[in-house]
This record gives sequence, C-alpha cells and structure tokens, in this order.
Amino acid sequence: MVHLILGNTASPAKDGKRYKWTFYVRGATEYLDSVTIKLHPTFKDPVRTCEAAPFEFTSRGWGTFDIAVLLKFKEGTTLRTSWELQFDHEDASGQLEVPHSIASAASSPPQPPPARETAEVADTADPSPPPPPPPPPPQEEDHSDIYGVRGSIAGCDSTDEAAPEADEPAPEPGPSPPPELLRDTSAGKADDDPSRSAVCQRLREMAFMDPSHTHFMFGRGYTGPLQAPKVIWKSSQPPRKDHSCPKWLTATEFEDQPEVAVAKVQELARLIKLSRKTVAYTGAGISAAVIGQAALSGQNTVGWKNNTRAAPPTFTHHALGFLGRQGLLHGWVQQNHDGLPQKAGFPQERINEIHGSWYDPSNPVVKYSGTLHDKSYPWMREDAETADLCLVLGTSLGGLNADQVATKTADRTLLPPAPASGVLAPGAWISLRRPGTALKGLVTAVGDRTIQVRFRSSSDEDSEEEDDRLAEAVTLSKDERFEILPSVGGGLGTVILNLQQTAQDGKMTLRLFGKSDDILRMLLPELGFGLSIVRPPEWPRQDRALVPYDKEGRRSSGKRMWLDLRKGQAIRITPGHNIQGAKQPAYMHIGAKRPIVIKGETKQPGVGLGHVLNRCNTTCSFILQIEGVQMRLGVWWLESAMRGGVTHLPIVNRDPSFEVPWPCRCTDGSMMEKRQSRPAPLLDNPSVALCVISMAMDFFLFFVSSLGVIFASLLQQSCDIPLWWFLALVGLVASISAVLYAKMAWTEHGSDRTWTIHGSLALVVFLVQGGTMVWGGYLCWLALASSQCAVDVLNFTLVCTGLLALIELIGFFSVYFVFIPSFMMQLRDAAKFT
Repeated sequence: MVHLILGNTASPAKDGKRYKWTFYVRGATEYLDSVTIKLHPTFKDPVRTCEAAPFEFTSRGWGTFDIAVLLKFKEGTTLRTSWELQFDHEDASGQLEVPHSIASAASSPPQPPPARETAEVADTADPSPPPPPPPPPPQEEDHSDIYGVRGSIAGCDSTDEAAPEADEPAPEPGPSPPPELLRDTSAGKADDDPSRSAVCQRLREMAFMDPSHTHFMFGRGYTGPLQAPKVIWKSSQPPRKDHSCPKWLTATEFEDQPEVAVAKVQELARLIKLSRKTVAYTGAGISAAVIGQAALSGQNTVGWKNNTRAAPPTFTHHALGFLGRQGLLHGWVQQNHDGLPQKAGFPQERINEIHGSWYDPSNPVVKYSGTLHDKSYPWMREDAETADLCLVLGTSLGGLNADQVATKTADRTLLPPAPASGVLAPGAWISLRRPGTALKGLVTAVGDRTIQVRFRSSSDEDSEEEDDRLAEAVTLSKDERFEILPSVGGGLGTVILNLQQTAQDGKMTLRLFGKSDDILRMLLPELGFGLSIVRPPEWPRQDRALVPYDKEGRRSSGKRMWLDLRKGQAIRITPGHNIQGAKQPAYMHIGAKRPIVIKGETKQPGVGLGHVLNRCNTTCSFILQIEGVQMRLGVWWLESAMRGGVTHLPIVNRDPSFEVPWPCRCTDGSMMEKRQSRPAPLLDNPSVALCVISMAMDFFLFFVSSLGVIFASLLQQSCDIPLWWFLALVGLVASISAVLYAKMAWTEHGSDRTWTIHGSLALVVFLVQGGTMVWGGYLCWLALASSQCAVDVLNFTLVCTGLLALIELIGFFSVYFVFIPSFMMQLRDAAKFT
C-alpha cells in the first residue's frame, strides 16, 4: 500500500487572535507532479499550485475551512480530495491511499509495446488484470467547474492572509442564475476506439454462461485472476419468497477476494470511461441499511425501519449522485420510492422513479394492482434500448418488467457491430407496421430482392405484456414499406454489484460480489476522485424562486413563473399525474369522477387543490395538504425547477404570478423585454452604497435642519411662514427618499436601467436635502444675529418631531427588513466555500 499524508500544522500567532498554519502533502510524493489547492474565497488568490516538493502552503488566519485539493500524478492521472483545516492540534494529518493503478504505473519502467503474437500468448498465460487505459492528454482535462481558474505561485511558502473581501466576490447563488450541474454528460468512446472494440469483441465471442462456467462468478468480460469469492453467509432459501427463481439460486452471500476485487474495480472503471450512456438500475438493497428491505439477507437483518422519510443517503447514493453530477452516470432507473438518490445530489431530471415516489405528488407509489406513470414506462423502455452500460445494484433481478434495463443491455453485447444509420445491412433494425400493431425486427441477411428479419412483437402503447424475444427469421420483400431505425449495435453490457447471486448472472459483463458501499469506495479513486469530495448537496434556502415554466407546470421559454412554496401558499397538482393509476386508497378521490368511499368515509372528488403546510429540512421536503391528505414534495424539485431541468413540474401555485419585464432598447432601436433576476447586490453595486449613505445622511440632515429651524423660531420673530414651508419641504423630500431607497432595495439585479433611474432620483433627493440643511443653518444664523425671541413654538416643535419620527420609522423598516438581511445573506454566501 502506498499512501500520501495530507495535514496541517497550526500555532498561535503573536497577536493571540490568529493562527499561523501550514497545509502540506507528504509521504509518497515521488509519484506527484503537482498539487493544486483552493482556499477560502476571501483569499486574494484562492487557487494555488505547487509544482515541486515540498508541497506546502503557509498562511495566517483566524477561521477554519475546507481546502479543496487536486493531486496530479506523474503518470498523468488526477485525484481530487479535500482537507479540513484544523487549529485544535499542532499537527493534524490523515492518510490517502494512492490508487493501485497509479502506483504500479509510476513504479514500473516503460516497456516497448510487444508484438501482437506475444501479447496473445501473455494474455493466455497470465490472467492478471490488464493495465488501465492511458490517461487523456492534459489539454482535455478541465477542472474549472470545481477549482475555477488555475492559479500558480512562485514558491509554495506564502504569508498571504485572508482579505476582508475577495477581489471578485462570487455571485450570489440565488434563484437566478440557477445552479448548474458540474459537468455535461460524458460522450464515451467511439466504436473504433481500440480499448472499446477489444471489450466488445470479447463480449460478442463469449455466449451467456450457465452456473458451471469458470467465469460465471466473474463476468464474460473479466480478464483478471480467477479466485472464487468467499461465502460470508450461507442459506438454502431463495432470495425472495415473492419471486420465482432457478433451483440453484439461494440467498447465500459472497464477497470477492481482495486481489479479485481490485481487478474487477479497475475493469469497471475502464468500462465507465468507455461508456457512451451509463444507466444505473437499483433496488431496495442499496437503501437497506437506512430504510430496510423485504429480501432475505444475512447482512441486512433489520427489516423495515421507522421514520423512513428522514433516512439519510448511504455512501452508494452519494457516490452515484456524485458520478451523476460529473456526467459519468447518464440515467438512473430507481425501483425504490425513498428519494435518497436526489438527497445525495443526483439530478431529478435524470432519474426515473419507475414505481413512484414519496416526494412526487404527481407520481405516488404504485401498488401492484396499479399502472405506471405515462412517462415512466416509455422512459424506462428507452433506457433499456439505448444504454451502453448498465450498473445493477441492490436488486435480485427477480423478473420485474423493469429488469429489461439490465437484461436488454446485456443482450445487445451479442449483436454484431451496428451498420451506419440508414443503411440496410445485417445488424440494422427495422419497423414494419401491420393493422393494429407495429413490428420491430433485426435484419439478419440482405439479398438482392429480399431481406431476412427476426421480429419481436411491439404494441403501440408499449404495454407491460410486451414480449421482447426474437422470433424465427422470416423473409420480406424489399418492396415492403418499412422504416430503418437508428443503429443499435453491441454495447458494453451489464455490470452487477451485489452480495447475492441472481438468475441473470450468466449474462453479466462483470460480476462483483460485495457491499456496494465498499465497492464504490474502491471505484472512485480509480476514476480519479477522492472519497472526501463525495458530499451531500446544499439545497436552496429560499422557498420562492423564478422558474422557466408556464402556469400548467410545463417548461417554457416565455416569462418565468414564481414558484412559491412558502407556508400557507395555495397550490395545485398539475395535469398528467398518476394518482388514479397508482391506486393508493388514501389518494383515490384526487382526480376521481365520483365520490370515493375509503375506510367507511365518503370523500368527494377533488381536482388536486391544496396548500403548503411547512418546509421540513429533516426530510428535505415541503409538506403539502392536497384535498385533505398529506403529500410531500422534495426540496430538490425547487432546485431542478430553478435550472429548468425537469420538463414538467408536479405542482404549481393556484394563481401563479410571473416576472415583471421592463423594456430596454436594442442596438437596432427596437424595444424588447429584459428579465429581472437576482436581488439587489449590496456588495457589488455602487448604487447600493449611495442608498445606504443617503439614508443615513437623510436622517442626519432632517434632524439637524429641524433643530436649526426650531432654534431659529425661538430667536426670531415672524418665522411662521418659513417654518411651515421648511417642515413641509423637508417632510416631502425625506418621504420621497425613503420610498426610493426601499424600491432600490427590492429592485432585482438584472434591472440595471431601474437601478440607474432610481439612483439618479436618489441623488437629486440627496442634493435637495442638502439644500434644506443649508437653509436651516442660514435661519439659525439669522436668528442668532438678530437676537430676537419668538412667541410660543410648541406646536412647531411637535410637528417637526412627529415628521422626524415618521421618516425614521420608514427608514428603520427599510434597513431592518431589507438592507440588513440582504447584506448578511450576501456576506454569508461570499464566505461560503463550495
């Protein structure tokens, strides 16, 4: 085992308030080419790179934070991790294991490529795992999504301190611009890529295996050592009593030998990098530790747990969620209803909750007697038809209709390479319509006037009773009117990560035995990621946001709608829900055409109206009251809506409001609407500083001017007219200024023109207020010069004091409810390290 040591030293500075600290990377640094770290955003240059040992960085400060670390190894790969700065110990450190592939590649001297014949002999004699594919060239790597613009320093020893504010404060993560995924989905490798073509060729040449095959517990694509897995729990019972299975299949649990596990994980990492579309297909097993499960198991014996809505994601959820955000996991077909993938950060728009969800009011959990959501089944069929690689975790593949995501992906590995799109050749798929049905078939031979096709039945509605087995070949004339479908050739197949065997194990490209948490902890470093980078997301704090959807919840390019999920807001379920199809008794009156009797109580039909009860951060959900019953909406729906991720929202406000556009003139002189967006940027707009200063001066000027006039009225006779005019003018000006300041505080950042107009008006008001101060001072000087006394001025004093109290009250509300919260929010966001 080769390890790196990450840590920091810390000692109190001379002033007793701060610490002098040094972050370091030590240990097996001979494998490292460079170390890049990202510090707190308040540092003047938060991104630093050290390209030679010792890999250290020194600074002073009073607060701790997480340091993002990018390790670049000499053999070309990178590894991301993080270190939490600590001041409690003089020297705090932790170990980070260098992935086996990196250590072995760096320690082995380069060898000339062997001849083709020699390579074939070596493959036969030595079943050791193949070396990982060469890393991509440096110019293809882009870590700007996490580390920003790469920075560098001349030396690795610095005394930089955290500045009060960053030179370029990070933009506020408000409702607009919306949060983005870290990366686009991976495009994988083309068919002519040598690594990919070698894998596909091996899979085409190896038929599906029976339990007696030597590779049955390893996979058809596995090339590593063949040491049998060890039994960690033995059983003679089937995995599930509610599913049929072959006689040889039991609930016995296995675990791969360490050497085999390493080889399998390395090959899995290679498949993920090659894959053009990776889809996860998961069952209850990945949630068993926190939710419970129905299957028989020796590891998960707790049964169903209480308070399942508050269950946290497992490491498996976090790892898959992270791979989804990195673009390496393109889709997820989820049998469970628990919302744990989304809680771990997997994008809502990429997950198909095929059997319903606890956190989607439009798609409740589907009973066995119910029907799937209109969008769920076609979406699952599409993934089954187009997945290049399928990852199966936590499911027994016991015969559910959704199991075709795994089985069809495995079946395609036996197909020949797909011909070019639109070309009628062996391996092409065609669609032939017949009265009442549509037939889809695989072309097996092409003659001068005829073709041979193996059809399978396919209904127009994609019914769940569909039979996907190919029939015997039939001969068709080329004159038949058929459609050549997009090419579908061999793929990378299906990989299963499980403790127990399944009836489909003989089809697997790779077969990994073990806990998915343990396997994924090994996988992430092989993909170039550190384990500490896998963290739960931070959900939007606001409950109201502008989203690009119309009043029916459909994604739209028009005016954005306010989605208001604050307590008490009226909401309704959008059209297209599956409440009736799910057949949950408690919800059957929603969308019903006649009264429903539930447990002896008659409920009248409802269209799906309700309101928001509250937000529950423990369960990451909004609790809703819909037609008298409670439902939940995951907080991640709001985040996805802000990005415009999902095509359709499950709920909208009953009477939604939309953003108010304001006109701006284009370069050609035409008028167009420009959208408002973020709240007033109190840290990066000079108009705000003018607002705050003007408000403070407004109170000061009004106070001084009023005192000047009152004092003058005490010393000068016949001052009734100047006093009344003065009080009226000052009161009017102060009221106008307070209104302007409040409007500017609520003005959104995109409205630059509005800021300019209000700022100019505020400046005019400020100048008028200054004139009133000069006038009051002049009256005061005149009264002193004349040394004359006036009659009773009590009434004038009361009026002046009342106006002063009114203006200060308006200013207090503006400052307390608008400026201070917004200012503190942006300070917090600027200091937040993501």
